[in-house]
Amino acid sequence: MGDWDCDGVDTPGLYRTSDGFVYLRNSNTQGIADIRFFFGNPGDVPLAGDFNGDGCDTVSIYRPGEGRFYVINELGADEGGLGPAEFAYFFGNLGDVPLAGDFDGDGLDTFGLHRTSTGLIYLRNSHTPGSADVQYVFGDAEDSMVTGDWQGDGSDTMGLLRPAEARFYLKFDHDSGPADIDFLFGDQGMDSHRRRLLRPARKATERVGTNTSSGGMGRSAYGARRNFFVLSQHDESTETAVPTYDTHRTRHPQRVRPAQAWSNTGSWSR
Repeated sequence: MGDWDCDGVDTPGLYRTSDGFVYLRNSNTQGIADIRFFFGNPGDVPLAGDFNGDGCDTVSIYRPGEGRFYVINELGADEGGLGPAEFAYFFGNLGDVPLAGDFDGDGLDTFGLHRTSTGLIYLRNSHTPGSADVQYVFGDAEDSMVTGDWQGDGSDTMGLLRPAEARFYLKFDHDSGPADIDFLFGDQGMDSHRRRLLRPARKATERVGTNTSSGGMGRSAYGARRNFFVLSQHDESTETAVPTYDTHRTRHPQRVRPAQAWSNTGSWSR
C-alpha cells in the first residue's frame, strides 16, 4: 500500500519478483494497474514509503543477495524501466528481512531489519550505512513482521502476524517485551507472505469480511507480495470490524507496515 499520487490516500500495489515489474492502483477498487514500470532485478524485495519526506510514496528495493537497499524517490511509467537508484547502501547481514517505516516520527521513512536467527529487530533513522539506531527482540520464529503507526502519534512501531493463531500482536514502543494489543484476523495457518502489509492503509478505520462457515477472509481482489496489502472482497451481512487506529499525521493519514511480536521464550522470527 502507498500514496502513489500524493492525494493522502493509500492504495494497493503489486511487485512481480520474477521480472521486477511494479503495478500500482490509485484507487481502492478492482481493476488494472494505473501505473506500470519495472525497477530492480528478479528476486529483489519491494519496500514502499516516503523516503524523502515530500508526502508521496515510491517503491524502493532491498537486494537479499547483497544486503543492500536501493532507494529512488519517483515512480516509473508506460511499462518502462525506472532507471538506476538515486542512492544505495549496505545495512545488516545476508538473510536479514527488510522493513520500512518512520521509526522516529520525523516524517521520513527509513529501513529496518529482522534477523530471524536471533529474533532481533534493527532500525535505522537515516538513509546512511552504519549500525542500528535501535535494536531489540520481539516475536517467535514463525511470525511475520509488520510496522505501523498504531497509536496515531506519527511514529511507526512493530507488530507481527502469528499465522498458526491468525493473530496480530502490536507494540507501541521500540523495546523488548509483550505486545500492547493483540487481535484475531483471518484463517489459522494462512500464508503469511500473502497477508503481509507493504504499506498499510492510512484509513481511520479498516474492515474485513469474515466467512461465517470457515472463519476465513474473503477472496483476494488484488494480488500482493511482501509489503503490498492483499485487499479482500466481503459480504456486508457478515462483515466485522477489526481493531484499527487513527494514524493521521500532519502530512497525511495512517500507515501500517510489516513487523513482529514477543514470545514466551523471548525470541523473534519471521
